[in-house]
Amino acid sequence: MLDEKPLSPDDNQEEDAPIVKDLRSKFKFQIKAISVLLIITLFFLILAVISYSRSDIEEANIGFFDLFGLMNDRPDIIALQATSYNWLGLIGAYLANKLINGTFGYSVLLLLSTGILLSSSLFKNLKFSANAIRHSSFILLLMLLISGFIGSLLHFSWLNNIPFEWTGSVGFFISSMLNGIFGNVGAFLILMLLIFFTVFYKMNFKISEITKYLFNRTVAEIKSSRNKSDMQKDEILQDEVSSDPEGDQSQTISFENSAEESPRTGIPYEVKTSKSDVKLNIRINESANIPDPINTHVSNPDGNPFADSLQIMKDSKGQNNPEHTDAQQPSQTGFRPTITNLDPSKIATSDPTLKKELSAEKTETQSSVPDKHVVHSVLLDDSEEIPTHTKNPESHIENINVDVFKPELAEEEELESLIYSKHSQFKLRFKPPHLNLLVPSPEQADVDKEELKLNAQLLQEKLETFKIEITNLTVTPGPVVTQYEFVPAPGIKISKIEALEDDLAMALKARGIRIIAPIPGRGTIGVEVPNSRPQIVHFRDIVSTEKFRKSEARLPLALGKTINGDIYIQDLTKMPHLMIAGSTGSGKSVGINTIINSLLYKVPPEDLKFVIVDPKKVELPQYAALIKHYMATSPDVEDIIVSDPKDAVSILESTVLEMEIRYDILREAMQRNIGDFNKKLLEGTLRKSDKMKFHKMPYIVVIIDELADLMLTASKEIERPIARLAQMARAVGIHMVVATQRPSVDVITGVIKANFPARIAYLVAQKVDSRTILDQGGADQLLGNGDMLFLPPGMPKPVRVQNAFISTEEVERIVEYIESQPGYPEPYILPSYQPASGDTSDIDPMDRDPLFEQAAKTIISTGQASVSNLQRRLSIGYARAARIMDELEANGIVGPQRGSKPRDIMLDSESQLEAYL
Repeated sequence: MLDEKPLSPDDNQEEDAPIVKDLRSKFKFQIKAISVLLIITLFFLILAVISYSRSDIEEANIGFFDLFGLMNDRPDIIALQATSYNWLGLIGAYLANKLINGTFGYSVLLLLSTGILLSSSLFKNLKFSANAIRHSSFILLLMLLISGFIGSLLHFSWLNNIPFEWTGSVGFFISSMLNGIFGNVGAFLILMLLIFFTVFYKMNFKISEITKYLFNRTVAEIKSSRNKSDMQKDEILQDEVSSDPEGDQSQTISFENSAEESPRTGIPYEVKTSKSDVKLNIRINESANIPDPINTHVSNPDGNPFADSLQIMKDSKGQNNPEHTDAQQPSQTGFRPTITNLDPSKIATSDPTLKKELSAEKTETQSSVPDKHVVHSVLLDDSEEIPTHTKNPESHIENINVDVFKPELAEEEELESLIYSKHSQFKLRFKPPHLNLLVPSPEQADVDKEELKLNAQLLQEKLETFKIEITNLTVTPGPVVTQYEFVPAPGIKISKIEALEDDLAMALKARGIRIIAPIPGRGTIGVEVPNSRPQIVHFRDIVSTEKFRKSEARLPLALGKTINGDIYIQDLTKMPHLMIAGSTGSGKSVGINTIINSLLYKVPPEDLKFVIVDPKKVELPQYAALIKHYMATSPDVEDIIVSDPKDAVSILESTVLEMEIRYDILREAMQRNIGDFNKKLLEGTLRKSDKMKFHKMPYIVVIIDELADLMLTASKEIERPIARLAQMARAVGIHMVVATQRPSVDVITGVIKANFPARIAYLVAQKVDSRTILDQGGADQLLGNGDMLFLPPGMPKPVRVQNAFISTEEVERIVEYIESQPGYPEPYILPSYQPASGDTSDIDPMDRDPLFEQAAKTIISTGQASVSNLQRRLSIGYARAARIMDELEANGIVGPQRGSKPRDIMLDSESQLEAYL
C-alpha cells in the first residue's frame, strides 16, 4: 500500500558541469564549515523555541538593538536578562517570541528541522540533494497547513482559548483570509482536507487499493467468525459429554478469543449468547476443596503470561478429540484458555460504579449441565482486562454480575482536610496581568532648579532672621515635595526650629510645610516644602520597575514613591496588619486599590485570597468578578463583597474559625508559621499525619474599607473578631487592611490600635486625629491627593510617601483580564459561623440558682437589672451572675437585653414578686 518512489539517477547522482564540480572541490572546506555553523545555529534556535515561556513576552518586547545592551551593561537590559525563563536568556526569549508569535507558531519547529535537513545534505553532498529539497518542500507545505488549521480553530467561540502560540501570525492570517471567504466551518474543512490529501500524496497512498484492502479484510473477518462460532459450539458439547457431574473437582473459567471479541477495556459489557455462539462458560463446584490462588501473570520464556495457568485446547468440528494437549499452539483457530484454581475469597463484589450485568440467553445445551454447578460473581483484576460472558446451566438465571476489582485507597487518601481544599485539586494556568492594561505615564516636567535654589536661599535667610545659623544645606527634590536638609549650628535647640513652622511657610509661600527634627539616623533637620508643580506617580511606574519584579516579599505592596523619588515597597506579611486613616478625598480609596492590585500583579490565585468588606457599597464592587480566582467567602453570606454589618460580623467570625483551624493544622504538622508549612509541603519534607490530610494554605487578606460605619452599628460584635485576628492571625497567613475616614478613639479603639503596628495616615482635619492614628502630629499638614505618612512597625518616625495612582478604568481592565481566564469552580469557602443565640427558651424556669430569689429582690429594690449590679450586690462572679440574669429573663421577671440600654423590669414591687414566686 505504501510504495516509495524509486529515485531517478538525476536525484542524487546527476552529472554537474565541470565548472561547478571544480568550485565545490575548491571550496569544500568552506561549504562544510558553513553547513556545520547552520546546523549549530538551528539547534540553538530549536532550544530557544522549546524553552519558550509566555512569562517572557514582556521581556521580549524590545528592539533588536536593545540586545546589545547586554554587552554595554545597561541596567534595564541586565534586569530583563535576569528575569528571563528561556534557556538561552534574553536573546533566546527574543528569538523564540519572534519565531513563534511572528511566524507559524509552534509549527516553526518543522521549519527549523527542515533547515537542519538541508544543512546535513549540504555537508554530506556539498549541495542540496533532490531528496532533501523534496522532503523540505513537503515539510514547509505541511507547516503552513497545520498553522492555518490551528488558526481556524480560534474562530470558533468554544475553542477560542487555544493559545496564540499554536498558530502564530502567519497561521492566523491564513485562517482569517479563508474564514472571510468560506466562513468558520468552510475554512476548517478546507484546511483539514488539504492536510489529508497532502499526507496521502506524500505517502503515495492509492484510494483504490485501500478500498480493496478494507473490503477483503471485512469478508475474511465474517468468514472467520462463522467458522469459530461452529467450533465453539463443538467445544462446549465436548466439555459437557466428558465432564463428570459428581466427581468434578475443578474450577474453570473459559473464554473464546474470536474475531468478534470486544476491545479489552477492562469494564464488563453486555453480550447476548445464542445456541451457536457461547462466549463464556463458568463452572464452579461449591463442594470442592479450592486451593490457594495462583498468580495468572507469570512471565515465561515463551512470552505467554498465562503459560502456567492456562490450558490451550483445540477442537475439530463436531468431534470430541481426546488428543488435545497443552503443547498445542495457541495461535490455532478456536483456542480456549482456561484459568484454574480460583480462591473463594476473590469471588466477591467490588466498586458498584463499575458493575454491569451481562445478559445471556438460554441455549439447548443447558439441560446437559450438572445440577451442582452454581454460578457466582467473579472478581477480575483490572490488569487482566478480560470481558467475561456467562450462562447459568441450572437455575436459568440470565443476568450475572461481573465486578471489576478496584484497589482501596491508601490510608492517607481517606483522611480529610480541616480547611477548604478543593482548590488544591486544580492547577490553574494563570497569567498575571501585563503592563499594557495600565495607562503609560505621560511625560512630566522636571522640577525647576532655579525654584529649588530660590527656596533654599529664602529658607536660609528666614532662619538667619531668627538668629539660627545652618550649614550643609542639601536639597532633595521629589515628585510632590522637596526636602531641604541642613545641620543647625551648635547651641541651637531643635524646639526653636520646630516653632518656626508657620513663619517658614509664609516666607516660602507654601501651602504648608513639615519639619522633621531630627531626621532618624542622620543627625540633621529636614524641612519638606511642596512643589509648585507636583508630579503624579502612576501605578505602572511602580510595578514595571526591577525592584517590584524582583521583590522577594510574599505579599508586596507597591505604595508609591518617597520624597527622594525612590520606589517604596513593603511586605504585608511583616507588618502584619495595616491601619489606614484619612479624610474624605485624601486618596484613601485609591490607596486600597493600589494595595489590592499590587497583590494581583505579584501573587497567583493559588497563594492568595481576599475577604472584602465594603460598607459604602460603591468603592470595591468591581472585585466581585474575581469570585473564581481570588475571593473567599462564607457559606452564611450571600454577597461576595460584604456590605451589610451583620454579614460583616459573620464573615469576620468565619475568618476567626479559619484561623483556629489553621493553628490546629500547624500544631499537627509541628510548624510555626504558614511559610514553613507550605515550603515543606511543596518539598515533600512535611511530617505525615494520621489525623488529617495536609493541603497548601493560601494567604488571606481581609480588607475593610470603612470601619467607622461598622463600629457605629455593631461595635462590640465587630471589635471582637478584628482584635482576635490582629492578635493571632499573622502566623497562619491571615492579614488585615482596615481603613476609616474618622480616626477617632471610638472607632480606632485601644484594643484595635495596639495590634496594628503598621499605619498609614492620609490628610486629616485635626492634629488630634493625626495623633490617634500615628501617635504624633504631621498628618494634618499633608497635601492630599495621595500624600501620606507610612509608619512601619518598630519605627519611631513615619516615612512620607506619594501614593501611586491607579484609575477606576485600569482596575476594571485588570479585573476583566483575570476574569477572562479559567478559574476555580467556586470561591474559597471559609468555615460556617453559628452565632451564640441569646434566646432563653432552652432554660428551664423551675431550674433556679439558690440565689435566684435574692437576686430578683435585689433588682426590684435597686431598680437596676444588670449583671454587674448582681456581681456587686451578691459578691459572685460574672458567669454566675449572667446565668442568674438569664433565669430571671426566662421567668419573665426582667426583659431581654437591648444592647447598651438596661433591661426592663417587668415587676413593680416585692409584693408582686412574692405572689409570682
